[in-house]
Amino acid sequence: MAPSSNRFYNDPAGNHSPQFLQACGPILNVNIHVPSALAQNIAASGGTIPTPEAGLALIDTGASSTCVHEPVLLRLGLNAIGNVMSGTAAGQVQHNRYPARLEFPGEGIDREFASVTGVDLSGQVISLSTGIHPIIALIGRDLMADWILIYNGHVGLVSISF
Repeated sequence: MAPSSNRFYNDPAGNHSPQFLQACGPILNVNIHVPSALAQNIAASGGTIPTPEAGLALIDTGASSTCVHEPVLLRLGLNAIGNVMSGTAAGQVQHNRYPARLEFPGEGIDREFASVTGVDLSGQVISLSTGIHPIIALIGRDLMADWILIYNGHVGLVSISF
């Protein structure tokens, strides 16, 4: 049987709230890391591996590619390895692509990406009972291709099997 995660969504006061899921969307905790191969090279040369960046990831069925807030990727010291044109609500925009490793600790998912799209998620935050947290990634269909995703808005539940 595939591992699965079932998450009921609560409002900032900690009360179960289907409306909160509608308002914020399906979110998961995420840690953004340098790719494992780069971490090994840094360690072998006696360097310090950058500390992973923590935040929230929004499941985005409209995104073909997983995206990460570009300043996060730059703080990790990653270099762009290419670029891609993306269709946005504002039209076509060119974005850089970066190698990265994304870990979703609550779901037990740890994935190496040959490339993620660097985007501007400035100001995208969610207010939770533990404070205000930035959205630093959008989970795209490239990762969801291995999932069964059920969004039950009526009861405020998201289920993921992978």
